[in-house]
Amino acid sequence: MIASTLISLPAHADSRANRPGERQWTHQMSGEFARFGAVATDPANRTVYVYGIRQPHDSAESESFVRAIHRRTGKTLWTTPAPQIYADVELMVDGTRGHITLSGGYDSPAAVTVLDRQGNLVWQSTGAVGRTLAAVDPTSGQTCTVSQDRGSGTTWTTACWSTEGVALFSDRYESGAGPGSGSRPLDIEIDSATGAVVVLGQHRFGDQNGIGLNRMVISAHSPHGDLLWRTDSYAGPRAQGVDLEINPHNGRIYAFGQVRRSSLFLHGLRADSGQLLFRRTWSAGRKGRLSLAQHLVSLPGSGNLVATGLHGRTLQIVTVNAAGRRVRVARTTVQGDAPLVTQDPRRRVLLAFSPDQRSLVVESYSMRAHRLWRWSTKLRKSSTVMAMGPAALDPRTGRYVVATEQRGRGILHAFEG
Repeated sequence: MIASTLISLPAHADSRANRPGERQWTHQMSGEFARFGAVATDPANRTVYVYGIRQPHDSAESESFVRAIHRRTGKTLWTTPAPQIYADVELMVDGTRGHITLSGGYDSPAAVTVLDRQGNLVWQSTGAVGRTLAAVDPTSGQTCTVSQDRGSGTTWTTACWSTEGVALFSDRYESGAGPGSGSRPLDIEIDSATGAVVVLGQHRFGDQNGIGLNRMVISAHSPHGDLLWRTDSYAGPRAQGVDLEINPHNGRIYAFGQVRRSSLFLHGLRADSGQLLFRRTWSAGRKGRLSLAQHLVSLPGSGNLVATGLHGRTLQIVTVNAAGRRVRVARTTVQGDAPLVTQDPRRRVLLAFSPDQRSLVVESYSMRAHRLWRWSTKLRKSSTVMAMGPAALDPRTGRYVVATEQRGRGILHAFEG
């Protein structure tokens, strides 16, 4: 894989932007089709990494790439070709070694691609796999994935590689789901305290409507592949697990998701044994459909967790203690009905959305649902927002990077946090 440069529109930098909520720069990419599928920041240098895909105006073939962007100016540092991934794109940066890990699924022969800080290929794993989720251990550099076996709706495989790309282990899981049912992996995390590889998956048992994801399976492997434990628990009718969190300080694992359309659930387990410690469920408030843009994070030092989600146009921020009991529930009404939600170590929530496809809004909220700042702009008709993309946080500067797709252009926006 040889680094190359793709044509992009020039970045725009505003050196005066230094207050929270001010836009620092934009970085644009154009084509018949152009979008950014993933954004990540390197905590050790001044770089933002993006995975993008575009179809040039003079070609019927699309191009996909990883690009490095200067985090203070928005200028391109390098661009290198990458496998095409159309869904479940993940881009991670190991701040210790500077490795950039790309994973995903669908129409991609590469389960994992690892680059160095200059865009050179370090190693790549290929195989006939479907959607692939990945995690990187920042201590050892070990990369682990869980992949839905292609052509199978009941099996997935957990695998790990060393920082040099040496295969360490591979373990295949068969759910045993019957006819009309299926299973899929949903998340993979590495316990920074023990190196254990933890995978969250779900069993789907078909109902009269053909849906009904209602059992979660969580397993843990040692860094060398030994199965430490596996547990299967009932989450509720039509439950959808969407996030897995490991707290290395108290040795607990948390699974967070939604039940039906109006309730949330939180399960707590012991990280060393998988023993279920508690199962909590609470209403999201008024009737309506929950958004799948939900996140769970641990708050350093306190042992508390914060779960955020969207219920129609209501932003809900729930703080719970280590036992899963609610400490505080904060709500506020937001303008958009399909925003992106992300959280950061400063205990803030970021929303980015387009309320009418003719404008772009970015807002930041405290854990008590108080709005900290708001940025908005009206777009020209030719720049109609087609979709909101991913977002990332620079932990050193507190700056956010938000991606949008605007009628043939992929645009990155950098904001002061």
